[in-house]
Amino acid sequence: MNGELRELRQSEIYEYIKGRSLTTIQNISEALRISQSTVRRDLKKLEEERKIVSFHGGVSAQVGDDPFPERKVRHPKEKEAVGVRAAQLVGPGELLYIGGGSSAYAFASALARRTDLKDVTVITAAMNIGNCFLENPGFQVIVPGGVLRTFDESMTSQMTIDGLSAFNFRRAFLGVQGLTVERGYTLPTIQLAELKKAVIAHTEQVVLLCDHTKIGLVGSYNICPAARIDTVVTDKKSAEADERKKIARAGVEFIDA
Repeated sequence: MNGELRELRQSEIYEYIKGRSLTTIQNISEALRISQSTVRRDLKKLEEERKIVSFHGGVSAQVGDDPFPERKVRHPKEKEAVGVRAAQLVGPGELLYIGGGSSAYAFASALARRTDLKDVTVITAAMNIGNCFLENPGFQVIVPGGVLRTFDESMTSQMTIDGLSAFNFRRAFLGVQGLTVERGYTLPTIQLAELKKAVIAHTEQVVLLCDHTKIGLVGSYNICPAARIDTVVTDKKSAEADERKKIARAGVEFIDA
């Protein structure tokens, strides 16, 4: 019975963390009326199970790599707003990289609707992103070769990374799985991490696209420090988040959709 109660308590703690992106032992203890020593023991177990990530100043839910159709329907209004606002940043003649993911897809869809742009070149490793521009002659789309993942219609192989080395991007618009001031920009898989590192190495300005739930989360693999990010386009619900304020103090510009 004690084991069942312990599992129930740990499940309750995990659900609390998931609902708040970034929190503290004290917050968990006070909200769930559990002693801080018990919370620490339960957090250790949850971290061993790779459900959470703890670090100085807080604890966050671990980020997973869910299928694209599942991510696309989460917070759709926020993602659409982010996409429309980010699309306004693009000017004629730009050479852009657009990453994969649901927020990037919303951005690509909004950008493809702009008929005032000419001579914009989009490089992407995601087939569904490239398909957004098929009916707009103002865009040239380049998709580097590689192994296609049916999971999310993207390519992350070494062949893809080698192909990206031929470009110097004006800006890269990238999706986010986790962003904190301490761990920076993070992603859930090593394949995605290596690809995004290669993109950032060839990019003048890095623009992250995300809804408010991603700020404060931590993925398994580090991409770059928060200070390397130039701009984050997100929805207004993140405006009062403490973690956002910390990231902004690292020199990151936030644009609210």
